[in-house]
Amino acid sequence: MRDDIRSYLREHTRGSSEAAFFTNVPDIDDDLGDALLDAQVAAAERLNPSMKAQSLLLVRLAGEHIVDGWMDADLQNEILTPLVKEIELAAPRKAKRLARMGLVGVSSGSVVLHYRPLAEAGLSQDNQLAYEVHPADSAVLRVSELHDFFETEENPAVIASAFGQQRRLLRQSRLLVEALEKYSVNLSTRWWGPTSKRAVSRISERGRQHALKIFRAEEQDELIQLRGMVTALDIDGIVTVTDALRRRHRVTVDATLLQDERFTLGLTVFLEAREIQEVDGVGQNQGWNRYEFVRHLDQPTLDL
Repeated sequence: MRDDIRSYLREHTRGSSEAAFFTNVPDIDDDLGDALLDAQVAAAERLNPSMKAQSLLLVRLAGEHIVDGWMDADLQNEILTPLVKEIELAAPRKAKRLARMGLVGVSSGSVVLHYRPLAEAGLSQDNQLAYEVHPADSAVLRVSELHDFFETEENPAVIASAFGQQRRLLRQSRLLVEALEKYSVNLSTRWWGPTSKRAVSRISERGRQHALKIFRAEEQDELIQLRGMVTALDIDGIVTVTDALRRRHRVTVDATLLQDERFTLGLTVFLEAREIQEVDGVGQNQGWNRYEFVRHLDQPTLDL
């Protein structure tokens, strides 16, 4: 147990209260607020076994903008919305609705929000052993893993390998850390799954800074060939080329070149363009692709 927590307990407890209050609490490496939160849950379970924490997510927010349990409405929306969406998007596709988290309680001091998934845990059987399962369990653990990657300053390549295919999840994670940084808020979560096994994760200032660095986008460009029909012309120098798959490419063209008869509505063009993307450290494109005209190409001949 950390020395500052021991000091607090000496000042605010008597006799064996320290040991009793922290019974069944894992070794404490957190700050005082997190340590007391764990102890409160464990004490409630000892007093009333029916209150055993199961399928329960506690979200603790602490920062200079949170005073005596009060927090701004914009802060709530900008931080908690992407956090809940992270969990939903991390769930199996057919179970996203069941894994959706709903607010069931709030504690104060720093702000502690109590969430539970929409559906209750079900019973699964594996090799004739029955145990409780819930789709939110794997989803919360998945999100906790990502948050831990931020907090431990994991290599971006490792994060990309583990989460690169979950673009929508990573987008919500980016929105979350941007909001945490905006309001200087530290986030910690505690999840008790159907079996009451505890999982802890956090994003402190250290984790925020690492995540922001990872999500910082830089321009990347490459030359590509486009073939399609001219479906729109804008006087500000934008030619829309729609290819055979009906994908529209808005190509920036020097205004003086718009007089070229090859840029005529309804005609097929074959051209070289520079494709520009804003790509972050985990390989995610954070914006719309942009295209800049380079030159016309000869139309490819068809073999008869």
